[in-house]
Amino acid sequence: MTLTAIIHDFQPSCMRTETGAHSALALPLADENLFARICAALSDVGCKRVTVVPAFEPDARYEDRLRAMAPVDDLSIVTPDQRSEQFLDGEPSDSILLVDSRYYPVDGHDFSPLMDVHREHRGAVFLSGVSREVDEKIERVVVDSAGNVRKVQRIFDQLVWGQNEATVVPACVIPYMLALHGPQFPLSAMRRRLADRGVPLHDLPTPSTAVHLNRREDLLRVCWDSIGSTRCEAREQRRSDRERIFVGQGAVVAESARVVGHVVLHEGARIDHDATVIGPALLGRGSVVGCGATVAQSVLLDHVTVPPRAVVHQQVVAGGSAARPAEPGMTVRRPTPVATDERFRAVLDGRVHDPFGSRERKLMLAVKRTVDIAVSLLGLMVLSPLMIVTIVLAKLTSPGPAFFVHPREGKDGRVFGCIKFRTMRADAHGLQRVIAEQNEADGPQFTIKNDPRTTTLGRFLRKRNIDELPQLVNVLLGHMSLVGPRPSPFRENQVCAPWRSARLSVRPGITGLWQLCRHARDEGDFHQWIYYDTAYVRNLSPWLDCKILFYTLWTLGGMRSMPVEKFLSGSTTVGHGVPAKEPCPVHS
Repeated sequence: MTLTAIIHDFQPSCMRTETGAHSALALPLADENLFARICAALSDVGCKRVTVVPAFEPDARYEDRLRAMAPVDDLSIVTPDQRSEQFLDGEPSDSILLVDSRYYPVDGHDFSPLMDVHREHRGAVFLSGVSREVDEKIERVVVDSAGNVRKVQRIFDQLVWGQNEATVVPACVIPYMLALHGPQFPLSAMRRRLADRGVPLHDLPTPSTAVHLNRREDLLRVCWDSIGSTRCEAREQRRSDRERIFVGQGAVVAESARVVGHVVLHEGARIDHDATVIGPALLGRGSVVGCGATVAQSVLLDHVTVPPRAVVHQQVVAGGSAARPAEPGMTVRRPTPVATDERFRAVLDGRVHDPFGSRERKLMLAVKRTVDIAVSLLGLMVLSPLMIVTIVLAKLTSPGPAFFVHPREGKDGRVFGCIKFRTMRADAHGLQRVIAEQNEADGPQFTIKNDPRTTTLGRFLRKRNIDELPQLVNVLLGHMSLVGPRPSPFRENQVCAPWRSARLSVRPGITGLWQLCRHARDEGDFHQWIYYDTAYVRNLSPWLDCKILFYTLWTLGGMRSMPVEKFLSGSTTVGHGVPAKEPCPVHS
C-alpha cells in the first residue's frame, strides 16, 4: 500500500500585496515554514509522495519555492482544473491523505491517529474539528434606569459552541478508488458528497481547536505558538543557555538595536540601527526592520522591508524588497531580552505580564508563602475551640452541613473549593433565581441587604467575619493567601478582562484592600472592588501585606472602613480613598 498526500494551498487575504500574494504553505514559522511542518508530519506516517493543489494560478517559480521549503522526494503541482487521473497514478490498495491548509490545528498536525483508524476502516476517515469563525465570546450587559450594571453574562469558547464556531475538516484519508473523481476542498464538502453516495464514513475529532489561516489573528497565533514550541527552544539551547533570540544564517542585528522578548530571525533578516523589535515576533528570510522602526508582536514575511521610524503592531506584513546591503558597523548580536520564559508564556496564553520577574520577587513570594503556612497553622490551633462551637451551633440551628464549599478561581484561574461556615439555608442556591430581581449589587455579584436565605446564626457569623475562618485551611493548602484579592467564582470574573487577568495573577486572600477600604456598600461597590484589587496587585509588597494584616486586626476584620491612603501613598483617589466612579470597560 502506497500513501499519497494531496495538500490544498491558498492565499490568505492578510498575506496579499499589490504585486501578488503569498501562499499559506510559505508562512514562516519559528525554524521552518508551514509546508515543511506539514511534510514532517506526513513523513511520520510514511508518506513519501506529495501533490500540491493550489487554489490559484501558480507562477513559474512556485514549484521551485516549494522544493526549497521542504525536502520531498516526490513532489508534483497540479492546478484544480486538471483531471485527477493526471496525477493519481496508483493501485486500488493505495490510500490518499488530503490536507486542507486553510485550517491548522493549534497543536500542529498529527496524522498517526487518522492512519490508525484508516487501517481498520476501509471507508473514508475525516479529522473533524471546530474553528472560531466569529467572536470568541457572547456578552450581555444589563443596566438599571440609573445606569448601574445589574448583570453581566460573559460566556466563552466551548460554552457557546455551535453559535460562534463552525465544524471544519483539516484532513482526511480515503481509499484510492474514492479519489478518482478528484479531491474537493473544503473537505467538509467532500464529506457531504461521499455521504450522499453511501460511502461509509468515520469521524475522528481533532485533539485541539483548528484555526483559520485566512484570519490575521489566527495566523499570528500559529506563528507565536511556533516560537514558543519545544522544537524552537531546543535549537536555541544549542546556541546559548541564556539567549532567547534565534538568528538564522546571515541574519544581522545592529549593536544599537533593541530586542525584547522571543524574536526569530530567518536567513538573511536584518534589524537596523536604533530599531526596536518586541516579541513574540518573526522576521522572514531577507526581511529588514529599518532604522528607528518598531515591530511589536508581528510577523514579517519573506523579503519585507519596514521603513525607517515606522511602527508595526500585531500585523502580518507582506510585500516589499530588502535587497539593500548591510550598513557598516552591523554585526551578528544575540542580546538577552527583558522577558523571561514565564513572561513569554503569559503573552501566548493571553495573561497579563508579570511586572516582577526578578529574583527579589521570587524571594518575596517564598517569604509570603512561609508566613501563610505558619500563621494559618497557628490560627487553626488557636481558633479551633471557636470553630468547633460554630460547627455544633450550625448543625443544631438549621438542617444541612456545617461547611459550605464553593468553587472559586485562584491563581492563574485554577479552580479550588473555598471553605466557609454555612450561613444560609441548604437550598439557598436554588432560591437565588427566585429573588434575582432583588439583587442590590452593581456588578456580577449577588447581594441583598436582608437576604431571606440567611440563617439567624449566619447573620451573626457574617457580621463578625467568623464565617471565613475555615479559609485558613485553603491558605494552608496553598489555594489562598492571608492577603490578596477577594476569591470569586468564574461567573464574577467575566467582567473587565484586564482586571480579571491582574487579580488572578496572585493568590486570592482572606483579607485585602477591598475588604478594609470599601464603603457606601448600600450603593453597590463593584467599581471599588475592581479598583482595590488591581491596586493591590500593582503595589504588591511585604510591607503592604503587613499593613493590611495589622488593620484587619485593628478593625476586627474590616468592620470599620479605612482610607486607602493608610496603605498606598500617592494613590489617585477621590474623596474617601475611592476612585471616580466611571463605567467599567467591558472588553469583547
